[in-house]
Amino acid sequence: MENLSQYKILLVDDVKMNIRTLVETLHEEYELYVVLNGESAIEHARRYLPDIILLDIVMPGMDGFEVCRRLKKYPVTADIPIIFLTALTELEDKTTGFEAGAVDYITKPFDPLEVRARVRTHLDLRYAHERLKKINEHLRDEIMERRQTEAALQKASNELERRVEERTAELMESNEQLRHEIDEHKRTLGSLRASEERYRLLTENVADGVCIIQDEKLVFINPAFATIFAYPEESLLGKDLVFMIRDDHKALFRDIHKELEKGARVKDFQIPCIRGDDREVWAEGHYNVIRWEGEPAILGTVRDVTQRRLKEIARAEERAHLLREIADLRANVKNCYKFGNIIGKSPAIREIYKRIAEIADFDDDVIIFGESGTGKELIARTIHSLSSRQNNAFVPINCGAIPEALFENEFFGHRKGAFTGADADKPGFFDLANNGTLFLDEVGELTLNMQVKLLRAVEGAGYTPVGDTEVRKTDVRIISATNRDLTDALKKGTVREDFFYRIHIIPIHVPPLRNRKEDISLLIDHFLKLHNSGKNIRSLPGNILEALYNHSWPGNVRELKNVLKRYLTLNCLDFITSDEASSSENIFHGEKMLLNEAVAAFEKDFISRALERNRGHRSETAKMLGITERTLYRKLK
Repeated sequence: MENLSQYKILLVDDVKMNIRTLVETLHEEYELYVVLNGESAIEHARRYLPDIILLDIVMPGMDGFEVCRRLKKYPVTADIPIIFLTALTELEDKTTGFEAGAVDYITKPFDPLEVRARVRTHLDLRYAHERLKKINEHLRDEIMERRQTEAALQKASNELERRVEERTAELMESNEQLRHEIDEHKRTLGSLRASEERYRLLTENVADGVCIIQDEKLVFINPAFATIFAYPEESLLGKDLVFMIRDDHKALFRDIHKELEKGARVKDFQIPCIRGDDREVWAEGHYNVIRWEGEPAILGTVRDVTQRRLKEIARAEERAHLLREIADLRANVKNCYKFGNIIGKSPAIREIYKRIAEIADFDDDVIIFGESGTGKELIARTIHSLSSRQNNAFVPINCGAIPEALFENEFFGHRKGAFTGADADKPGFFDLANNGTLFLDEVGELTLNMQVKLLRAVEGAGYTPVGDTEVRKTDVRIISATNRDLTDALKKGTVREDFFYRIHIIPIHVPPLRNRKEDISLLIDHFLKLHNSGKNIRSLPGNILEALYNHSWPGNVRELKNVLKRYLTLNCLDFITSDEASSSENIFHGEKMLLNEAVAAFEKDFISRALERNRGHRSETAKMLGITERTLYRKLK
């Protein structure tokens, strides 16, 4: 959805503060309507048909459950997705909401990120369902049109069969007449020539091709037959008709011919043939068994149906394409949070999904920018696994770990005896990655001299293994990765300009985890499943999840994975957030502070931050701190 402002959202809540929070969260992206009670919500929804409804459960008069049930009964509002706004946490209350017809719920107090994400997700789903519905309707129209076309073709085929049968009957009658004339006037050459002339005129003025096959040889053809197949008439007589049939249909034609010889009636059939000018033509044939010069023969009439056949093939291909598009759409809707082994639903990650799908089948070089731990190698492996090179090697190289003195030996390999200790031939990285992918991690660490040698190899000039004289060339795709600013390195002269533009063809920028925190919950679920493989998945307490979400993640996804692994093993988090560090520093503002004073100061600061995080909601704050509300009230006093 490119223009979000075209979507209308109906907000239903009797608490003005809640309405104000929702309006501040959504007004920049959507067109909003506000009502304060259930009756007004039903009237407004039926009149203006919003795209989604955010509905409070507890309201004076008609509650949200009843409003939802009534809206689902009206056909015009039944398909509008409804998200409940609730402070309720009991499972049965949530279940009641889903039974009433809601698609989701948002708990109070509102988290703006959660509100936007849930609204956007359900609008995306509704948009996808509508698109799928349109595709299905279009497909039904295509199928109906095809059926109509097939009916018309069948009608035309029946008409053709009738005409061919009439022509066949006429020809057979003519043959019978000729046979009588020959018997009566066999000694009269003039009468015989007259009969032959009448037959020639008949066949030459028929638009369809006519042939007679006897003993598997063509014994008669008319000019139209020779024209259809682009052969001179004299070159076809005496030959087996099967030589013109396309190779993959020769056996089929032989089987049909055998059935005709047995006297069986064969339906009209279409078969591909190769003309004398090497063009392919589809011929539709109708065949009958007759007697020719007193012996059994096969009379055939042939029509060129190439254009009609090509249209049928095109329609079949288009239908298959539509079916593939529907399957792809369903798969995209189902797996929108995962692409290969990459996990995430943030806009930045989805853009990376799109870029990978666009470039995977091409051999253009790719460079991936991102901080350490963001998953650059995972993206490179995903590109390789989706490319035509997937069955060949993916060779990862840490460029920062290769000394310049060993560069040629590592990348190009060496021959036996090239230096002391070279007891056997050793393949280099280029040999190992032939027909596959070479992944240059931390490519910005290569020296200028190493860049020159690498550039020469990938530009097509090839490379020579150490101790060899023969130049080798391999077919590799280069995918590079770096956490450095190569543009700045280019200005400073630590990266060659020709090398920079050679590897900088298709860039992919991977955002740090702190800029896509909506992906953290998905990554946590994924790592929990990996750590608890074959066991019951262990859930994390709310305070641990909150600490993970609020951390700045300088080590990105790699740090998250390691922190989770240590927590699940040691049952403690080993990082300190910037807020906690600041609080600790504030405690030590004086040199003579006693321990009880420090504890009291920390407790005051900690409770204040918890209240602020829960927007003053005392019961939620008490739950988060693991104390009773009475204890919290006492400490607040």
